[in-house]
Amino acid sequence: MTTPTPVQTVSYQDFLDYEDAVQQQFDAVNARISGLVTQTHPDQSLHLWGTANPAAFKGIPTNARRLYAGFDTNPAVLKAQASADAARGAWSYISIGAGNPNAKVLPQYSSSAMTPFIPALQANPHTVFLGIHEPGSGQHQYAPKDYVQWMADAFHDTRTRVLGLRTGVCLMEWTGRNSPNDFAQWLPDETLFDEFCIDGYSHTSGDTAPKLYANALTFAQKIQRVLTICEHGQDAKLGTQSQWLQSVFEFIKSSPWVKGAMYWNGTGPNGAYGLTPSSLKYFGALATDPALNPVALPL
Repeated sequence: MTTPTPVQTVSYQDFLDYEDAVQQQFDAVNARISGLVTQTHPDQSLHLWGTANPAAFKGIPTNARRLYAGFDTNPAVLKAQASADAARGAWSYISIGAGNPNAKVLPQYSSSAMTPFIPALQANPHTVFLGIHEPGSGQHQYAPKDYVQWMADAFHDTRTRVLGLRTGVCLMEWTGRNSPNDFAQWLPDETLFDEFCIDGYSHTSGDTAPKLYANALTFAQKIQRVLTICEHGQDAKLGTQSQWLQSVFEFIKSSPWVKGAMYWNGTGPNGAYGLTPSSLKYFGALATDPALNPVALPL
């Protein structure tokens, strides 16, 4: 008679330890893959030329769009927008805010609150998830440590649930105006994000993109992350929007580290950035330049 082999018992704590070890291995592999991809700059042949608040850009070929949502908005709308971008081969840069934009205390990240928005993050394979953008601005005046923790939790959670999701941290240009190193306090661990993104606007005649974004580019190269300008614009009252657009266009082409830029065609607390008819026409002319690899289908 064969003696049965004793069954090895495993405690619940052993199971938890094993699960934690597997997760750590998964995170390590993800970090290595992320590092390999971003350090070699996967988009050296891709220069984005896109819009935010794109209602006025109908018929103009663009290959990127800036999208916004809050946890109090309808996730189906965001999914439809990202799906439309995917259908025309364009990139979607998505921010999902933390509820009340004027709250001074950042609530703890909630995976369950993010769950309805996961299908939107899955809708376009060319999505970059930005979490909360522009910390330290008038709308999002959070403590850096609270913001960093929220973003780390958000990126870890969404990357686990959306295979291949690219992530980016989007700061204001003026955050690092005095020194490129001033950006650092707002960043989670560099293995958690793929792109370093900037929002920055021109309010002075003579402004150029190289002048405004020099520190951001320096910092992006330092941390080995591609730079994307997620919002830019110039106050229409300056009368030099076409010159500003040309400088942004040249800045994009100037370095393989600059992925692209999206114009915000609206009004903000510091200016009215809507393109004049002549500037909009110039935007469209630049959009057809082969250097920007525009998609065939317009918005």
